Amino acid sequence: MPRTDKLQMSLPPIIGQVPLDTPDIATPATPIPDSCLFSSPVWDPSSRTPQSNADHSFASPSSLSHSIGPEHPLLDARLVNVELKVVADGGGHKGKELSAFVKSMEGQLSLRRQKYNSLEYLSLEWVTPKCLNPKRENGLLVVIKGEHFGKFVQQIYHRFIGDEVIATLAVVNRVAGQVDTLTGDQLEMDASHLCVCEESIEDRK
Repeated sequence: MPRTDKLQMSLPPIIGQVPLDTPDIATPATPIPDSCLFSSPVWDPSSRTPQSNADHSFASPSSLSHSIGPEHPLLDARLVNVELKVVADGGGHKGKELSAFVKSMEGQLSLRRQKYNSLEYLSLEWVTPKCLNPKRENGLLVVIKGEHFGKFVQQIYHRFIGDEVIATLAVVNRVAGQVDTLTGDQLEMDASHLCVCEESIEDRK
């Protein structure tokens, strides 16, 4: 797959930027789940961004209505068919990382995963999003909270405000059947507002 656009040295203003002079002790920190363990460098802007599974066409944030219910952070129509990484703690799984996607059938949303030749239903009670590990995750992410919900992004760098991780992100434009590109826009937000997307080995080359 062709490489995505490289980020330019002259960067546009960051959308929703957290003030640089925000005190380090302003509010209690948002805890980062155990699945987020720090270990390796952040995203290289020259690396390629992935395509979604060919069997699932993903939805853009503006193409579908908002979530049908508030029961789960991933159960939202804007995430239909987006390949996600989740952590399962139940149904025979103990803190296991799985690949999953939101499926829509007759107006009802559910979390499923491909298991051999069938789709396995994942109970909302024991599935949580795999959050961004700012020192390890260097691939595609999707926003799962706030006004930018459903946008695809990649981490440029990060900083800490107290114990909170604030990620600076490049917005990725995804169109089914086309190469991913960078829009030139940037966002800055808490790492807990992001979910890691599933990528194949070839996508990450």
